[in-house]
Amino acid sequence: MSKIIFFSYERMFYPKDMLSGPGARIWEMANALKRRKHKITIAQMKHEKDFTKNDIKFISWDPITLKNIGKEYDVAFIHLSAYSSDYFEKIKKIPTIVDLTTSLTMESQVHHVGNKDSFFLNDGILPTYNALQYGDFFICASEAQRNYYVGMMSIIGIKNYNIDNLEIVPYAPKSNKPIIKNKKILEKIVGKNKKILLWMGSIFSWYDYKTTLEGLKLIVKKDPNVCLVFVGGYNPYVKELTKENYLECKKYAKKLDLINKNVFFLDWVVREDLLSIYNESKLSLAISFNKVESSITHRTRIIDSFRVRTPILCTKNDAFANIIKENNLGIVIDEKNPEQFSRKVLKFIDKKDQLKRFSENIDNFVKKKFNIDETIKPVDKFCKKPIQREHKSRIDFHDIIENQKRRIKDLEYTKADKIANNNSLQTEIHRIEKLLKDVEIEKNELLKDVEIEKNEFKIETIKQVNDLKKIIQEKNKIIEEQTKILLIQKQIIGQYKSSIVYPFYRITSTIGKTKLGKLLQKILK
Repeated sequence: MSKIIFFSYERMFYPKDMLSGPGARIWEMANALKRRKHKITIAQMKHEKDFTKNDIKFISWDPITLKNIGKEYDVAFIHLSAYSSDYFEKIKKIPTIVDLTTSLTMESQVHHVGNKDSFFLNDGILPTYNALQYGDFFICASEAQRNYYVGMMSIIGIKNYNIDNLEIVPYAPKSNKPIIKNKKILEKIVGKNKKILLWMGSIFSWYDYKTTLEGLKLIVKKDPNVCLVFVGGYNPYVKELTKENYLECKKYAKKLDLINKNVFFLDWVVREDLLSIYNESKLSLAISFNKVESSITHRTRIIDSFRVRTPILCTKNDAFANIIKENNLGIVIDEKNPEQFSRKVLKFIDKKDQLKRFSENIDNFVKKKFNIDETIKPVDKFCKKPIQREHKSRIDFHDIIENQKRRIKDLEYTKADKIANNNSLQTEIHRIEKLLKDVEIEKNELLKDVEIEKNEFKIETIKQVNDLKKIIQEKNKIIEEQTKILLIQKQIIGQYKSSIVYPFYRITSTIGKTKLGKLLQKILK
C-alpha cells in the first residue's frame, strides 16, 4: 500500500466543518483510498495547526513542512486549480495524480477577476498546461472530458495514441445512503407543509437563476406552497466569482415579489446540515445555460443529490441529463423555458409515488453503477505501483513564453534603434533639404549676379568702344592737323629749296658738323 498526500488549496472543514465542492471531492476520494488500505495525508493552504480526522492527518502545504516529500510519500494527488502550479514549482516532484474534473480553461472564460485575458491565461491556461506537462496520472469525470483533455495533450506535444494514463474516474457518492438527522433546517425558515425546490451551491455565471425565478412565479400562482431555497449561493471560497450573481439573483427575486415569501437565501452549511437540507427537499435543481461548460462539467450538487437520493430537475444540456433521463432519476427540461419548468414542477411535486420511484431509481443506480468505491479503482491501481511518466510534453510553453518575451524585448531594442536611426535620418534629410534650398537660393543669386555682370560688361564694353571711337576721332583729327602741318612744311621746304640760301646750306653741311660750321649755320639760318 502507498502513502498518499492530497493537496487542497482550500482550508477544509473550516469554518465549522464546512466544505466546498472541490473539498468534498478530496475528502470522499481520500476516504475511498483509505478504505483500500492506503495511508492518507492532506496538505492544505492557510493551515493553522495539524489535526487528524477519520484517521486522515491534516498538515500545512508549504515547502518547509514538505521538504522531505520524496522520502515520506509515494504519491501526490492534486485537483486542477489555479494553485496547481504552486505544487509543481515549490514541492519536490514525486509520482503525481491530477484530478482534471474542474475544467479551468472553460470556467476562466465564463467569469474572471480583474483583466479577463490575464485571468484566462494565469488562472486557466497556465495551471492546466503545468498539470498536463508535469503530471504522471490523470483522472477525469466523463468520456467528454477525456476527449477534451486528450486534445489538449496532443496540442502540447504529449504522445497519446496509446495513452493509458488518463482514466475516467468520476466523483461519486458512497454506495449506501448516509444516516441523516432530520433537523428540519428549511422548515424553520420557510414554514411547515411547504414543497421545497432546492438550489444548492454557488450561483456561478453558467447557472440560469432568472429562468428558475420566472418559472417559480408561474408556479406560485397555482400553488403558493411551493418555495425555492438558495443555499450557499455566495461562495466564501471564491467571493469575487459569485458575489455579483448572488446579489443580482436576490434583486431579481425581490423584483418578482418572491423574496422571503416563496424565495429564501441561506449561507453555506456544514456537511451534516447539507444532507438534512437535501432530505427536506422535493427536487434538487441544476438549471444552466446551453454552453460548452455544461457538456463537460461534473456537478457536485448532482452528486450530493444522488448521495441523499433526492430527485433532480436539470436542463437537457447538462452532462448528467442523459443519465438522469435514461435511468429515470428525475426530470429533464429545455433551457431558458420558465413555462416548461413550471409545468414539470406542478406535474410531479405532489406525486409522492413518482418522487419515491425517482429516489429508488437513484439508490439502485448508485449501488450498482455509480459509487466511489467502484469509480476509484483506476486510482487505487496506480497508487499500488506508482511511476513517473518518462515522456513529458515536447513543447515547453514556459520556454516559448520566455522566448517570446526575449523576442519582444529584442524587437523593442531594435525598434528603439530604428527609431533613433530614423530620427537621425530625418534630421539629416532636413539638413540636406535646407542645404539644397540654400544652394538653390545661392544659385539664383549667382545667376542674377552673372546677369548683372553681363549687363555691366556690355555697358563697359560699349563705353570702351565709344571711348576708343572718341580716341580714334581725336587721333584722326590730330592726323588731319599734322597732315595740314606737313603740307605747310612741304610748301615751306619747297620754297626754301628754290631759294638762293639753300645752296649755301648744302655747302656748309659738312662744315656744319664742326663748331665753326654749326655757328655759321646758325648765322645763315
